[in-house]
Amino acid sequence: MPPQAHLAGMATTTAVSPGPSTAPAGPAVALVTGQERLASGVLAAAAAAGVEVWRVRSAEELRPAWTSATQVYLGIDVAESVQAAALARRDGVHLVAAETDGDLSRWSCAFDACVVTLPDTAGVLMSRLVGAVGGGAPGEQVVTVTGATGGAGASTLVVALAAAVAAGGGSVLAVDLDVDGGGLDLAAGLERAVGWRWPDLAAASGQVGDLRGQLPEADGVGVLSMARPAADPPPLPAVASVLASGRRWWDVCLVDCPRGAGAVTEEALTAATRRWVVVRAEVRALAAARALVARTSRRTGPVEVVGVAAAGAGIGVEALERTVGAPVLAVLPDDARLRQAVARGGAVAQAGSRRWRRGVHALAAELVR
Repeated sequence: MPPQAHLAGMATTTAVSPGPSTAPAGPAVALVTGQERLASGVLAAAAAAGVEVWRVRSAEELRPAWTSATQVYLGIDVAESVQAAALARRDGVHLVAAETDGDLSRWSCAFDACVVTLPDTAGVLMSRLVGAVGGGAPGEQVVTVTGATGGAGASTLVVALAAAVAAGGGSVLAVDLDVDGGGLDLAAGLERAVGWRWPDLAAASGQVGDLRGQLPEADGVGVLSMARPAADPPPLPAVASVLASGRRWWDVCLVDCPRGAGAVTEEALTAATRRWVVVRAEVRALAAARALVARTSRRTGPVEVVGVAAAGAGIGVEALERTVGAPVLAVLPDDARLRQAVARGGAVAQAGSRRWRRGVHALAAELVR
């Protein structure tokens, strides 16, 4: 039965510290703010999630837990003082603010931080907090893959990358967030496989447990696909919960992410550890990629590019980087055989040429090195 109830497998107690001079060993979450309205919002969500929080009120008090905490929540009131403390850059930083607070973009960029606004009506804060709770061997990578234009090959790359990572012994979750994509299970050759699709998880929130064995799966790749027809994007709390589960239970979570600027897209990009844009080396596509890279970098974090050479045309990595304004990981060859497989609706993981598959395996190695 799908997980209509949420918070499966959570810790059952919450310990909240008023701010000792020495941090407890390995606190799951550190919170620094002098504003009680911000602290109470985070602590209430943590209590519901069963997550231990170590709360302090200044940058110096935060220092002992800065590197050991799984996640750090900075109140916007202390952002300037924490920056002045010159703490080492780290992942897992969240900026906490009220909806009416200003300077969110400035400080989220300064810390490469996810923004959490209060009140947390969508339940996103709790979904993020439960990602700090252990359960299974945590993975390192949540990677969004977005096509700069339609037909760029983002879905194909997600499926092929997933297969390549799995072939190397990694466990992979491929998540479909593209409502108009027709279903990632089609590209994976799993359209008839039994297992949950997004409608089965629409009511999920908080902590989602291990989905392995519940999703359509082949050769070590679990696929959470849109159903057909897909009328609406999945609810935001469900997306946040599934991505947290993907990071917790799989080695790599790959997300087929739509281009549109919606709440679901922003949640995926914010939760991601890496954000890839796929662009064909054509004039219109390059212009679209430049705009997409700029928007994504500004709102959620750094972007990397995977180029696809246009038929009969070559483009160098340096030229592509200058054009789109982001580092290029690889330029894959245009592949007529692959395009034919996509047009026929068949599984694409092994459909490309040897040269194309070598490029995909090199990208997969980039994720698991």
